[in-house]
Amino acid sequence: MKNLCLWLCLIIVFYAPKLYAQDHLLPDNSSLSDTFNSYHQMLHDVFHEAYERDVLIKVIVIPSFQPEYVVYMKRVGGRYSLVLLRSELILFRYENLRDLKSGRVKVYDLDGNESIDYEAIEAIERRYPKDYMDVTIMRDEISIDSELAQKMIDVWRTHLLKVKYNGKAAGYLDGISFYFSMALPREHYSGHTHIANDSEIMSRLTSTVGIVVRYILGNKESDKADLIEALSDLD
Repeated sequence: MKNLCLWLCLIIVFYAPKLYAQDHLLPDNSSLSDTFNSYHQMLHDVFHEAYERDVLIKVIVIPSFQPEYVVYMKRVGGRYSLVLLRSELILFRYENLRDLKSGRVKVYDLDGNESIDYEAIEAIERRYPKDYMDVTIMRDEISIDSELAQKMIDVWRTHLLKVKYNGKAAGYLDGISFYFSMALPREHYSGHTHIANDSEIMSRLTSTVGIVVRYILGNKESDKADLIEALSDLD
């Protein structure tokens, strides 16, 4: 029992969300920017249109136990639109599958003997296509006016220009990660936050992403009004 308590304390110290507020975005070491690990490369491949040259701003959202999605704004000619890309399946399961097959993740019996978890491998392979590029990606798009587009760009710029390190490290057991980025002429920024460790400012920023999603899916004037109000509070 004492050993169990010790392990729980260690988990809390090293992996629980930080107890101080993060009132700014943190720097990225990928774009989800320019350097990819296998998971980030998979997201780049699956959501490839969110990385095209006409994309101005975007946010990649990675929940712990739900499918990933991306919201981005693009400009074609003088017309702006918002696009939502949603994976039907949790793409991170392909990383889980790789770890299971390689033996990096094992199961242990009551005697402490380790083995490959073939049952878990079979469960993932039964539900998931062999090639992650065959996962269904749902796509929704709406046109927006230039005034709303500029408000969103201004908010992205405001918070991406405040990106900095905290000087403290933390791990997260679960939650939602948001990877924001901007790609304008002479302006290429990126930063992220985690919903389990938000300050009031970051909470408002991540909540605004939810309003954008709602607006894209419903295309209602009331959602647009909510979005404009939320952006005004962040600018």
